[in-house]
Amino acid sequence: MRLPWLCALAMASGCYLKAGAVQNPRPSREGVAISLVGQDCEDHRAEKGDPITRDLGVKLRVDNPTDQPLRIAEQAIRLMVDGDSGGVRFPTVVEVQPHGTATVVLDFTHHALCEPERQFVVAWNDALLLGGRAVALDNLAFRP
Repeated sequence: MRLPWLCALAMASGCYLKAGAVQNPRPSREGVAISLVGQDCEDHRAEKGDPITRDLGVKLRVDNPTDQPLRIAEQAIRLMVDGDSGGVRFPTVVEVQPHGTATVVLDFTHHALCEPERQFVVAWNDALLLGGRAVALDNLAFRP
């Protein structure tokens, strides 16, 4: 009886798999840390098998050990793969409370196949703000 319920829950919450290789950025000078929890890279194909769209979801853990709220302006975040870059679909602003942790899911559309040898890079640019100041954080890189 519990198995159908667990399957339904898994389908509703998305399937974020562990990435093959991950380079999480070191914590910022202020201590803000972001790490990849999982990724969901999908290649959608047309009737003849030609790729038509490729979606990438990344689930992140964001730790804010500071005394100020951390604002994440998703419109500034870029996904880079094979020399192309794209932004977050349906960007919002996320706030992580002082001394808090949050799970953030970012969804991208890209033009590269989701192959294990391909590297995906999430660049933060000026998306992370503490008290109106940009937080410098290295890019996150991974292979699906």
